[in-house]
Amino acid sequence: MAEAFAQGNWQDAFQPKIPPLFVIVSGTFSYLFRVNGTVACELGSALFFALTVFPLMALMKKVYNYKYAFWATAMYILSSRLLRIAGMGLRDPAKCFFIVLAACGLIYFFQKRNWRGAVYCSLGGVGLTLTRGDSLPFALLFLAAIFIIELFNEKKIPYKSICAVLIFCAAVSPWVCYEYQKTGWPVTEQRQAMVLNRIFGYEDSKETIYADNTALPVDLRNKENIKEFWKNLFKGLCPQYLLFIIPVLIYRIRKKTLSSEEWILLAAIFIHTFGMIGQIAIADKRLFIYKRYLIVATPLTYGWAAIGLRWLFDKTKKLLKLKHRWVATAILIGAAVIFVFNAWSRIRKGRINPYLYQQVNKYTGMDLKK
Repeated sequence: MAEAFAQGNWQDAFQPKIPPLFVIVSGTFSYLFRVNGTVACELGSALFFALTVFPLMALMKKVYNYKYAFWATAMYILSSRLLRIAGMGLRDPAKCFFIVLAACGLIYFFQKRNWRGAVYCSLGGVGLTLTRGDSLPFALLFLAAIFIIELFNEKKIPYKSICAVLIFCAAVSPWVCYEYQKTGWPVTEQRQAMVLNRIFGYEDSKETIYADNTALPVDLRNKENIKEFWKNLFKGLCPQYLLFIIPVLIYRIRKKTLSSEEWILLAAIFIHTFGMIGQIAIADKRLFIYKRYLIVATPLTYGWAAIGLRWLFDKTKKLLKLKHRWVATAILIGAAVIFVFNAWSRIRKGRINPYLYQQVNKYTGMDLKK
């Protein structure tokens, strides 16, 4: 699709199965640098991974302080799973960027009810919607949140949040019109049309999700499926950092020191996690989640991870004698090197989950292993 965009072949570049934003970005790279679609997508993923640093740093500074914001951003850069995804040319780094941008806008708006927060939230919602179809509910929830905040805190018409909604509608309307033409529903991805057809008892209109028109898989919910679900759920929440996040969260909740902004971030993580599980359960009729679907929202929790890691680092330095304090720094640097090497080794080997191969083969008939 990226190569088709670079060649001006719009019919093959845009398809109702995939929202257009990442195709446009990767296609632009393919056109400018004369690279194939795979390299273009990898460049696009890497770009969004790098750009996420800026809204994440701003978000963490607003919620915590500069010290923890710096540590949280460093932990994001060194997150092996996020690095791995960014090197594989997937759309998930783009979703990560826009969900952090929308959360940053929400916190800005919560604190000051300013235009910057409204615009950031709106642009984040637009990016989420035009990157992945499963992100539309979260984009709408971000917009609803700033509307409710302004409605209950201002004694006048919530014009800032209304303008944010109008910006969102104007930006996504061309793609919604395209989807309506292709699927018969005003949606942002074909799977949404499929779910609506099922809800209202219609046959899939104009185009179907699967090329072979077979029914969606039904999960038997046996022990193996449940085990796989819980394993992916755990790994999708970044277990390397959960060791720091959970104790900090429990401590701050028990001591009642969790700020309103932190509660907002915690709510966003819960809504995203269970929202993704619920969407898959409704669309595919099975209890399933894939790790990369959840990992994209974990940067919102890195502030708590930074607090825990910084506490452990400072405590270790205090326990060591003055001449041995370099050991704590060496351990930290060693852990960072291991994270980066782990991510790079997976990228270099080109390891992608077989599920991705299967879905690409089903949608396009291409065998990515060849």
